[in-house]
Amino acid sequence: MHSNLIKKFKNFLWRERLFAGGEKIIIGISGGADSVCLTELLLSVQKKFDLKLQLVHINYHLRGKASDADERFVRQYAQKKGLKLMVFDYNRASYGKQQVKEMSTGNLEERLRNFRYKIFEKIRKNDKAQWIVVGHHQDDQTETFLLNLFRGAGVDGLKGMKIKDEQRKILRPLLSFSKREIKKFLQEIKQDWREDQSNQDDVFLRNKIRHQLIPEIEREYSPRFKEKVKETTERLQECQKIIQEITDKKYRQVVSDVADKKTGTKYILDITEYKKMSAEIRPLLFRQIIKNLKGDLRNITNANYQEFQKIIQSTKGKKQKMSLAGIQINRSGERVVFEKKE
Repeated sequence: MHSNLIKKFKNFLWRERLFAGGEKIIIGISGGADSVCLTELLLSVQKKFDLKLQLVHINYHLRGKASDADERFVRQYAQKKGLKLMVFDYNRASYGKQQVKEMSTGNLEERLRNFRYKIFEKIRKNDKAQWIVVGHHQDDQTETFLLNLFRGAGVDGLKGMKIKDEQRKILRPLLSFSKREIKKFLQEIKQDWREDQSNQDDVFLRNKIRHQLIPEIEREYSPRFKEKVKETTERLQECQKIIQEITDKKYRQVVSDVADKKTGTKYILDITEYKKMSAEIRPLLFRQIIKNLKGDLRNITNANYQEFQKIIQSTKGKKQKMSLAGIQINRSGERVVFEKKE
């Protein structure tokens, strides 16, 4: 049976044209089923595509002895498979009270994600690797879609994760595979993996969606719900490409950038030209500027845009300003300057 999964994986790689051959890739491995399965599948096609594989593991020390056990498992696995491994330590103790605050406000997950991908990208550049490969799968995509839907996300949020993210140099070859397929494959090849017990705790919304909501939908409303979400996200990604092309064209008409030694690049919005734009394109322009400065749009909401619109529509003579996510926004006359806070 597992040979069928490998065949499916090979067909997927061919269809999506993920590898041309000879690439060096960085694999993020936690020791969980997803990343172990990903590594096994990549090993199965390593010769065919002449891939150079390197594992990277990060110990966050969030689960005490269990985190250290994850690291030991990954070290033993890498040695067994003859793969190069780099291990990084996230010393959360050094953050003290700030760390505790982040854990209570929900910012910890984002901080760890940012840390993880910064490490991956640093290694990719240093080792002149072409891609970072991670183990997100079909179930992850479905959960993320629902989470973003509940948060009131637009097309950009609902489109989900890309299989091939050219900008960030990230590949997600398991997005067409279900968690069930992944675990069944590992069981059949008799390959162990580590379980994160926190994934069983329904106090977290994602876990509640995974264990309660999705099974209920599949049982009562749509047995192929995950596949339908996959199809929907693929269509939304196509729509997003068109939206982005239109946004980029309009963006060049109203925004200019200026280098600043202290804060980096400043973005200057021409209010007169901006007001000529349709009501539908204006929030897209605002979000694009924020994304250019921040690197992403996490925690940027429609309420932020509405606050910005008040500045644009203000008839007061004095300067107007607002700040969000480490970005300072200042209006003076008929222009608005966006820049990172010093």
